[in-house]
Amino acid sequence: MVMSDFLARIARWFQGQAPSREVARNRLQLILIQDRSGVDPGILDSLREDLVELIERYFHISEEGIEVELQRDEDRAALIANIPIVSLKARHRADIEKAASPAS
Repeated sequence: MVMSDFLARIARWFQGQAPSREVARNRLQLILIQDRSGVDPGILDSLREDLVELIERYFHISEEGIEVELQRDEDRAALIANIPIVSLKARHRADIEKAASPAS
């Protein structure tokens, strides 16, 4: 292994980034899921972007680990989204706290 590769791996580890083989494996899994579901990959990509945009209105999320997939059964399909949430955004937290407090 070249020293620069070694240093790059260490830097990725400290930054919490997934190893490239894991990223490649996740991409391959996504491709296989899209292929099996019969849905155009562009549609799932657009759906993923829309879901992330909507959820980011209310939560701080982690871009790493986001998964959106369509699982198909014999006669129905299920959309499964795994979007890591870091925290609730402050303005929504204040709205929740205000709604939960008794009226003065």
